[in-house]
Amino acid sequence: MKSVWLWLGAVLGVVVVIGVVALTTSRIGAQANLQDKELGSSNERSSISNALTQLRDEVTRPIFTERDLASGSTQRVAFGPRHFYDQKELDEMGIRTLLGTYTQEFDEAEYRTINVGRSAELLNGTLLAPDEIFSMNSTIKQRTPENGYVEGIVIGPGGLLAMSYGGGVSITTAATWGAAFFAGLEPIEQQAHTIWIDRYTPGLEATVSWGSLDLRFRNTTASNILISAKANGTSVTVSMWGTPVYDEITATFGEREVFSDFSIIEQTGEGCVPQEGQPGFRIEVTRDFWRNKEIVKSEDFVTTYQPSTEVT
Repeated sequence: MKSVWLWLGAVLGVVVVIGVVALTTSRIGAQANLQDKELGSSNERSSISNALTQLRDEVTRPIFTERDLASGSTQRVAFGPRHFYDQKELDEMGIRTLLGTYTQEFDEAEYRTINVGRSAELLNGTLLAPDEIFSMNSTIKQRTPENGYVEGIVIGPGGLLAMSYGGGVSITTAATWGAAFFAGLEPIEQQAHTIWIDRYTPGLEATVSWGSLDLRFRNTTASNILISAKANGTSVTVSMWGTPVYDEITATFGEREVFSDFSIIEQTGEGCVPQEGQPGFRIEVTRDFWRNKEIVKSEDFVTTYQPSTEVT
């Protein structure tokens, strides 16, 4: 099914834009580059108006005309179908600027479009109070047909690819952790994939599995954080809005330390999914917190990927 997803959410003063996201390759925020050793924060700490003007440009067929947008004649701000706030409420909650944003790209596939879109829909509009702990599983719900998910490729036992409901929701999970990372939030539970998948930035990604593995992080700021998410057929962008504690947050990537080669097996029968082999490796990512052009705090994240078996 060729899907486009309703996405609300361009705020310009007190403006609402609700439209259909075009299948486009345009992006906002920082796009992680696997070859880069250093990444800046996920945006340039622009104001809500400037940052969301860029988002508005990605939305087609808006309900309001350009004249409405320019005059600010509309009266409500929308973040997701569950939440409507006026500008006074946003100010009182401390929703003032973009803390972190992350775009995760993926190869187009029908099941990914559906599952990534559904998880982004459930994530969009989430409000996180100060000191509150976010749970990805609780937010995007169990991956069942009743909750809007379809079967897709997942990493199964032993690092072998398999089919299961909700295949692809880790794409949204990785984008969510990327945004939380650059927003400076505290990880409570965060686990990368057991094997590295080359769409992800090594050492800066996360996955979930219902009943056994969650992505959880704490709002360590003094204000509320509002999470927005939007997806199309090839990417999902997650952004976090609030009041910043630091001037900038950056990531520095160490060298990959390869520790073991992969094996090759042959499989036949129903449910067999071919996959490419790759060595296991270890990588360290350092998160630096900046204030007044100085690093005031650093955190190291070490990720170990197991070898990926080649299945023919």
